[in-house]
Amino acid sequence: MRVAACLPVGYPLMGRTPLREQPIFVLGSGRNGSTLLNRILNGHSRLFLPPEQYFLGHTIIKYRLYGFLNWRDLMKVLAGELMPGAGSHFWQTQNLSVLGDLISLDDKSLQHVVDHIYRAYGVLYKPFHLWGDTSPTNILYIREIFSLFPNARYVFLIRDGRDVVASHKEGGEHYVGTRARPGLSSAAWVGALKKLEWLQKKTPVHLVHYEQLVRQPELVIRELCGFLNIPFQSAMLAPHENIPDIPVYAEPIFHKLHQPIDDQSVGKWKHVLSEEELEEIRFINPFLIKYGYQ
Repeated sequence: MRVAACLPVGYPLMGRTPLREQPIFVLGSGRNGSTLLNRILNGHSRLFLPPEQYFLGHTIIKYRLYGFLNWRDLMKVLAGELMPGAGSHFWQTQNLSVLGDLISLDDKSLQHVVDHIYRAYGVLYKPFHLWGDTSPTNILYIREIFSLFPNARYVFLIRDGRDVVASHKEGGEHYVGTRARPGLSSAAWVGALKKLEWLQKKTPVHLVHYEQLVRQPELVIRELCGFLNIPFQSAMLAPHENIPDIPVYAEPIFHKLHQPIDDQSVGKWKHVLSEEELEEIRFINPFLIKYGYQ
């Protein structure tokens, strides 16, 4: 008898009952303005999008790997990702205690687990109806996330790949790791676009160009609200007035969040990248052309 045959069947990804609302996922390459769009969307009274997290993709994988555990033990594994100091998020989870709720969920499915976690964290900050996520690392797990939330609303925020590379370079390896190297950050930018093209074959994806967002914010935000089926609210145009007092947003790399929306970072690659670096990343040129960056 095979060992696998002795293991119980895992718990389902989606439950018996539909979620109250399907979430919103803003995807991209990183250093593409995702934090700015996070704060813009948080300016809407109906929305809550937390700071970056790195646990969602791992959580889906762990749920599948450890599905042979009983529900209580499986929830202990998943809840461990939320502990302060776990290194899997920028969330302030000192006052978040969800393990008991997860263990006693009526609908024992991962979709309801994730929905409960985001809602439990969000209500610590504001009343809301829809939750979303703008974490750049989600693009690495888009197949897993789509399998869990096939009916979610997906947005892709694209920025000129040369500016993305320049922003990573300015961040430095001490903050963004090896992505500070132009060859690696440019490859990640292309990889994100390939994931976008995969997702577009599965579901509608609303494309937002960073350059248009910062130059015509009201027009772009109104179009985005239309896609999300929510009314436009003027508070979304002043994200700098709605910055939470949490450590991550005090980092120098996020200094522009505290200023009104402007386009000063558009074209920064012209002053940051050397001719040698531009030659190194020339393989991205077909994608620049394809997405309107000449």
